[in-house]
Amino acid sequence: MPLSQPSRGTSAIARFGGPALLVLLALGACAEPAPKATTQAPAPPPSAATTDVQLGNLPAPSPSVVEQDGVTLIAARTSGIGVAPLPRTTGRGELILHGGGRFGRGIAEAIVARAGPDPRLCLIDTADIEGQDIERLFAPFAGVEIAVLDLDTDDIARPDVLELLDKCTAYFFGGGDPKRLSTILRPEGRDTPALAFIRRRFEQDGVLVAGSSAGAMIAGPVTLCECAANSSVQAVLNGRLFKAPGFEFISAPVLIDAHFFARGLMGRHLFALARDELPAGVGIDEDAALLISSDQETWRVIGRRGAALIYTPPDATMEKLEGFGLALLVPGDEFNPATGKIALRGNRQQFTGSSLPAEIREAGLSVTPDLPITYDFQILDDTVIVTDSSSPREPDWLSGAGEESVLNARVSVRPAD
Repeated sequence: MPLSQPSRGTSAIARFGGPALLVLLALGACAEPAPKATTQAPAPPPSAATTDVQLGNLPAPSPSVVEQDGVTLIAARTSGIGVAPLPRTTGRGELILHGGGRFGRGIAEAIVARAGPDPRLCLIDTADIEGQDIERLFAPFAGVEIAVLDLDTDDIARPDVLELLDKCTAYFFGGGDPKRLSTILRPEGRDTPALAFIRRRFEQDGVLVAGSSAGAMIAGPVTLCECAANSSVQAVLNGRLFKAPGFEFISAPVLIDAHFFARGLMGRHLFALARDELPAGVGIDEDAALLISSDQETWRVIGRRGAALIYTPPDATMEKLEGFGLALLVPGDEFNPATGKIALRGNRQQFTGSSLPAEIREAGLSVTPDLPITYDFQILDDTVIVTDSSSPREPDWLSGAGEESVLNARVSVRPAD
């Protein structure tokens, strides 16, 4: 979005959260009076029972919209779902990282609740070249001002853009091309002025940072490409896998992956951990998210599906992807990838590997999907399977659809025989 006039857009940006926002609000005041928004406490976390918010099945965007130079400002709705704000302190903010796919209403509510009593969401749509109406993810909520920023290299130091970013009470990075996010906002690993503003608000003012798909993958030290299962094949067989600098919102050296089970990305994840010498990685499935505490010591799985926690063995190389530690976690489970501590959702049966029947203990060895690579999963004596069932079940290693939490397993990947 090259700028022909450097001052363009300033008047629109000034309305966001400032006195001149009354201009936007006045546009909506001409409509029929709307019923008062009902307020509900935010879910403690969102659960598997939450209603889904899906693109194409939401209220139309507010008519009070201003579009100018890649920035769209949307006035707060006077009716809709009300969400009670959660308290926020100074210091580092929380993170919510969504694995792509269905965007559950509970996840959206968690973001809005953490945006404070006067929520102003800045939605960074830079990664999406085509444009997916990112604002529709938050359209059902009352009282939320929204700014959508489709930033390019000419925009990352614009005074009006920086002024807008400084007014946000939460940031949300949308999906699309993670390379584009990295190239525009953190080229060669250096913060642009726009990202520096976001980082300061996140680190010092307790402002939430959230993201979906590419917007979640960018949170760690590096970001991978957002590809299908063929990226695992290219990594394992040919040693080729795209990477770019991440935003490093996560202080520990943890690799973040999205669409993890849905797109068969475990093989490329193991390769990236070995290549970049990262001690741990987290794969978030579609329809799932991670709620990460401000001290980053508690990572909770929320949404519908699960996540994988993977540890790199000390002897791993790009040619020897063997013996990675593996945990499969379901909604309600909590963990800390920096320390390895895991706290599982309660009221379920626990079975240790040494007590499992042989058919379950041996389940998963040499799993070859419809790809020229093979995964070897291993249940050890100290492996633990936690399930709602009264008897242990075979883990669903590659789909992420199982209801079992699995700890202390092992996984390797190799070319198919």
